[in-house]
Parts: sequence; structure tokens; C-alpha cells
Amino acid sequence: MKYFITVCVSLCIISCASQKLPTQRIEGDLTFQSVSLTNFHGATEAQYQSLLKELEDTLVHPEKYKNSIELYRYVAKLEKHKILTAPQIYLYIDKDSLITVFLSEQAYEKVQHFTYADLHKQQKKVVVQLDIVEKEKGIFYAEKIISVHKTDGVSKINGSSMTFMRN
Repeated sequence: MKYFITVCVSLCIISCASQKLPTQRIEGDLTFQSVSLTNFHGATEAQYQSLLKELEDTLVHPEKYKNSIELYRYVAKLEKHKILTAPQIYLYIDKDSLITVFLSEQAYEKVQHFTYADLHKQQKKVVVQLDIVEKEKGIFYAEKIISVHKTDGVSKINGSSMTFMRN
């Protein structure tokens, strides 16, 4: 009987540990951010270690960092899910929602060559379809991109259209 209970508990633990988070297929327009305070993709190892040290200090002494504690908590969540240095894209979905999606390096290769300036000149936008996993509330990750296609339209930056000024 003891052996049976041990086996049952072990199987339960293994099945719980191996469960995948549910994925959701979404489609959205690739949009661009002029500044991102959470994009550490491409950081050197020294920069990354420095950030982790600063993050640890901030979380240990939150009273010293009242103005930025929420940002540091968000960064800590990204580190917890091992996506702090993952590339990220911004998708404009529906009519009024802008989300950040962290990507695997392989997925990022499909979209990294697009720039706002080129798309604006061509009067094009990029529509991306991917399967996302919500790692935690508001933190999305995609292992691969299902499709990427350029179509007529207006690309957005910071969630809205911009016009370049010419001299």
C-alpha cells in the first residue's frame, strides 16, 4: 500500500511539472516603440549581471526606490521566467490594444529586419500571427511565429501613426 501511494504521488508530481501552459493564437500589426525600459536583448554578460545586482538591491530595499519599484518588480518577473534578455516585439491587436510579446531567437529572426522608416516609406504594415503563452498576467511569450506578411496599411510607432517631417 505504501508503494502504491508513493507511485501515485510521484506520477502526480511528474504530470503537474510537465504540464504546458495553454497557448492562444493571435494576430496583430507589428508596431514599434521608440524607447523600451525592459528591453535587455543584446546586453553583454557584464551589463546583465550589473542589472541583476541592481534588481536585487532594489527589491531588498524598496523604500530607496519608491519611484521605480513597479518597474523593478516587472523586470524581476521577466527574470523569473528566463525571458529578461529575450527579444521582444510589440503588437497592435484589436482596435486599441498594444501588447509586448517576448520571442525565442528563432522567432525573432522572422521580424527583426523590419523597420518603421522603411514600412512608412512603402505605406505598408506587417501582420504577424503567432501562438502565445501567458507566462504570468500580462507577460506573453512565443516560441515561434506562424506567419508574417507585409500588406498595405500604416505602421504604428508607440501605438499610433506618425508622420515624418521633411525639410
